[in-house]
Amino acid sequence: MMQDTLARKLRVLRAERGLTLREAAERTGVDKDTLSKLERGIRHPHDVTISRLAKGYGVPVEELLEDPALAGTPGKAEAPVGLGIEALSTEELREAALELSADINWNRTRESARAETRKETVTRALNLAAIDAIGGELRRRGEEPLETLIPAYRRWKRAMTTPTEVAKPETDAGDSEAAEAG
Repeated sequence: MMQDTLARKLRVLRAERGLTLREAAERTGVDKDTLSKLERGIRHPHDVTISRLAKGYGVPVEELLEDPALAGTPGKAEAPVGLGIEALSTEELREAALELSADINWNRTRESARAETRKETVTRALNLAAIDAIGGELRRRGEEPLETLIPAYRRWKRAMTTPTEVAKPETDAGDSEAAEAG
């Protein structure tokens, strides 16, 4: 069910932005063939892929993972908007990040990722999104970054950097070298 819903959401997001498959792939850092398979519901995404898609399309991870069939269902808990991490102390944020990171298998293999249930995939993606939000709040406060507290988070952040973000500084440096040589 999630794959059909996610596939539909990805097609809608791309169409709303007027992007070709190639442009969407460049924007999100997700391979064009992978994106095509995700949009057709043929492939199940990894958490890093979900995060890259959300970042590339400018939507929260939760929006991609939310099942519309559950939205508005009586008894379904909804997170209050605007309340949360900014009200917590720095120590509470660090504790929460450590608790969330303890529930994540940072060294999982491709096989174990494929074997995950829908609930495990959603939980992992939401935990990573929460840790990332906590890291952003700590940076905003000028506190020591989460990357020093949770080394595996640093590796995950590096993996979240899209190829265009990594290549851009090199391109700029190459342009200035070419200008100096010319």
